[in-house]
Amino acid sequence: MKNIYKILFAAAGLFLAAPLFAQNADLGDCQKTCTIEKKVGEGVFLGVRISDCGCKDSEQQKEVRVVEVIAGTNADLMGILKDDRIYEINGVSMTDTKFMVRWIGGKEKGYPVSVKLRRDGKDMTLKGQLGFKEETTITERICCDELSGQLSISNFKIYPNPNTGEFTMDFDIDNTRPFDVQVADLSGNVFFENSIQPGTLHVNEFIQLNTRVPAGEYLLLINQEGKVYRDKLVIVR
Repeated sequence: MKNIYKILFAAAGLFLAAPLFAQNADLGDCQKTCTIEKKVGEGVFLGVRISDCGCKDSEQQKEVRVVEVIAGTNADLMGILKDDRIYEINGVSMTDTKFMVRWIGGKEKGYPVSVKLRRDGKDMTLKGQLGFKEETTITERICCDELSGQLSISNFKIYPNPNTGEFTMDFDIDNTRPFDVQVADLSGNVFFENSIQPGTLHVNEFIQLNTRVPAGEYLLLINQEGKVYRDKLVIVR
């Protein structure tokens, strides 16, 4: 493996989404630095605690029962109530609690959902979005120089994230020149690299890591002509 970048981290080990600069650069090379705030979170969920139906009717077994709606969550805002029976989200049948938890866990915060449920024998559809179980605000110090080496990318998403080493990255870029996609550990050791030639300014690319890596946090790096964009990638097993 090759160590090609010096990565910037907080002392507590938090991942910071500051720009990744040229090789071996750090904030000491900047003429101007800025402090910014960013919200970070863990654990995507709907905002309900659920259990298997336990129903004798075979059709009713293909649903989950809402045991509790957590106050202030998206489920609460959508109007989901205790004892509602959720049987479908976005056209996908929620057959049991394990499947529903796994399905939601593979999405990201802000993912829109259309929830079909039964309440007192009546079917209804409620719409909203997924949120984080825990969300905090962190501060980070970044380089504010005009030429900071940050690759210009917008609307960047990785899904699912967390994942098992297979994921899709989706973003907009301001040119169609080739770029390299790299996955590195938190020390900057790159263990996956692939070159991509985008056909349009909107990139939607499926990535499958060609080596099995332990569960944990990693960096996804997009490198184009010396400018780099980075984001966090979480691998689960």
